[in-house]
Amino acid sequence: YADIQFRPGEVSVWAGANGHGKSMVISQVMFGFMQQGYRCGVASFEMLPEALNKRLIMQAAGGVPTVQYVKDFLSWTSDRLWYADVRGSASNKDMLGIVRYAAIEHSMQHFFIDNLMCCVSGEDDYNSQKDFVFELCGMARELGIHIHVVHHVRKLMDEKTIPGKFDIKGSGSITDRVDNAIIVYRNKRKEAELQKSDRELADD
Repeated sequence: YADIQFRPGEVSVWAGANGHGKSMVISQVMFGFMQQGYRCGVASFEMLPEALNKRLIMQAAGGVPTVQYVKDFLSWTSDRLWYADVRGSASNKDMLGIVRYAAIEHSMQHFFIDNLMCCVSGEDDYNSQKDFVFELCGMARELGIHIHVVHHVRKLMDEKTIPGKFDIKGSGSITDRVDNAIIVYRNKRKEAELQKSDRELADD
């Protein structure tokens, strides 16, 4: 166990394999920030705001909420949460503009980009990745916000292999330049064992 701070003027990368819950984890983290009084912006290229809200509300409620809970939650987030209207991909220039707009016009203190590959020209374009991350770091310092970037790890031997810093896809400059590199790993073997145990108990 270790404490970690997400300070103004810094950038964090959240990396992991597909299906290991990166987006779900940052949704929970974002909820925690809002509970502490921070304002959050999100650019998700794969999920609609309605789907993002549904997941966030269920996480906050700890399950299926009542209609009144949903209304109260949406009212509570009305001045704490801002979604960028982006789909599929965006140029790094447009993405930087969105982050700047969210910070200056809406006073967002944390901004989440899901994910890095939707803002660069390709997985093999290391220079584009490096330049974009460098610009994000400069913008975070300039605006005094914290920028969170979701990214992928390279394909490993199997899903039981726990990735590390050096397994993060793309340019090594990504992890060299950011302030925090966080690996999200879902222990699917343990999960399967627990599900098996639950089924056996139910059958008894």
